[in-house]
Amino acid sequence: MLLKAFYFVLIGVLSVAHASSAKAPVREWNLLVFLNGHNNLDSYGKLNVNQMETVGSTDDINVLVQWASSANEKTKRLLVKKDSDTSNVTSPIVQELPRVDMGDWKEVVKFAAWANENYPAKRTFLVIWNHGSGWHRKGATQMRAMDISNDDFTGHVITTVQMGQIAEEVKKINGKPVDIFGSDACLMGMAEVGNEIASATDVMVASEEVEPGAGWPYDKFLERWVKNSRATSEDVTKILNDEYVKSYAKGFFSRSVGLSSTKLAESERLNAAVRGLSAAVLAMNADEIIKVKAAIDSSFAFYLRDYRDLGDFVLELEKTDLKIKPELEAIKTALRTYVIDNQVSPTMKRAQGVAMWLPTSKYSFESYSKRYETLKFAKDSRWNEALAYVFK
Repeated sequence: MLLKAFYFVLIGVLSVAHASSAKAPVREWNLLVFLNGHNNLDSYGKLNVNQMETVGSTDDINVLVQWASSANEKTKRLLVKKDSDTSNVTSPIVQELPRVDMGDWKEVVKFAAWANENYPAKRTFLVIWNHGSGWHRKGATQMRAMDISNDDFTGHVITTVQMGQIAEEVKKINGKPVDIFGSDACLMGMAEVGNEIASATDVMVASEEVEPGAGWPYDKFLERWVKNSRATSEDVTKILNDEYVKSYAKGFFSRSVGLSSTKLAESERLNAAVRGLSAAVLAMNADEIIKVKAAIDSSFAFYLRDYRDLGDFVLELEKTDLKIKPELEAIKTALRTYVIDNQVSPTMKRAQGVAMWLPTSKYSFESYSKRYETLKFAKDSRWNEALAYVFK
C-alpha cells in the first residue's frame, strides 16, 4: 500500500512539473502591459484590466499584465481572459510576486523575459502604464526626475534613458526589435523619447499631451484588434489612436487629447533635419534670434509649456523672413515619414504628432540643459547647442 501510494504521489508530482514547464503555443502577438498602480492612478488600473477582460486573450493575441496595486502587497501577473463581470478582475493569476518596485526599469525587462519564456509570440506590443512627463522633471518646483512610472513606495522612476535600456534588453530577449513600444502615460510623444528607444524599437505610440486618468480604451481597442490580429504594427497603432480619441469625444477631455505613432527607423533622418536647423540658428545674428524666440513662443504648447509641437514650430518659423527655407523643408519631409498616424481632438489640430523641447526662457533652458545634453536626440541634432546660443 505504501509503495502504491508513493507511486501515485510521484506520478502526480511529475505531472505538475511537466504542466508548469510546458510552454504555451506561439501566438501572433503579446500585448504586455506593465501596469504601475503604486500611486494615485491605482483605481484606473482595475478599470483598465476590466476593460481588457471584455475581450481577453485569443488564439492570436496574449494579453498579459503585470499588475501592481497600492491596495495589494503582492504584484500579480495575469493572463487576461474574457469575462462579463465589469466590476471585478477574474483573470487567472499565473504568477504572484512580492511587491515589485515598478519604478525599476529592470522589472519591465523581467516581465518581458517571463512572457517570452512562458507565452511566446511572434510580435510584441510593450506598454508602460502610469504617470509620465516626457524626458524631464514634472515641473520647475519639483526637482526629482519623473519621466515615467513613478513608484510611491520606493520613490523610483523609469527615466527616458532607461526606456532605451529596456528596449535594448527586450530586443535581446526576443531576438528582434520591440514591434511597438507604447506609453499609456502623459507627455511621452516626443522626439527625445523616441530617439532613446529607436535602435531597438520599430514603432512608438504615445501622447504629446496629458492623458485622462482612464488612459487608453482597452476594450474598444481590443475589440477591433482581435478582428485583424495579423495587422501590421503601424495599423495596430492606428486602431488604438482612433479609438483613444473617439473615447474622449464628449465631456471635459473632448478638447484636449491626442495620440500618435511614429516610425523610429526614420529617427536619423529627422535628427539630421533638425541638425540642419541647429546649424542655421548657430549662424544667426541677434535680430534673427529674436524671430526664432517669437516662433517658439507662438508654436503649439502642451501641459508642460516647454514641450511644443515640432511641426507647428516649423510652420511658425515659415511665417518669418528668416532665410532657412531648405532647413524647414527638410524637417517637414522627415516628419511625413516619421509620423505614421496622428489623431487629435479639434482644438489640438495644430499638433502634428511629435513634440520637442522648446523652452521660452533662459531660466527654463538652464534648468534642464545639463540633463538634456545626455539624450541621444540632443547630441545627434545639436539642438541643445542651438538653444544655448538662443538663450546666451
